[in-house]
Amino acid sequence: MVIIRYQYFFAFALTVDYLIVGMRYIGNKENVIPRMYEILIHKGIAGRSLFDFFSGTTSVSKFYKRLGYTVSSSDFMYFSYCLQKAY
Repeated sequence: MVIIRYQYFFAFALTVDYLIVGMRYIGNKENVIPRMYEILIHKGIAGRSLFDFFSGTTSVSKFYKRLGYTVSSSDFMYFSYCLQKAY
């Protein structure tokens, strides 16, 4: 288990710590999360809740939960369910 600190710079600075569980799915969104967030901010899309479809290793869910969002998530894999409950 490794904790990695990322620092993002949009119109403001944002520092987020990720807990890496050492498993990645095909289609993992970990590398595009900052861009996803940047697009939402740029387009003026606001809200306090998020539904993470196909959550896999819960990268997106963890990112938005640390920002204070209410997160719901879903995936077919039981391992993903365990991660969703843990985080």
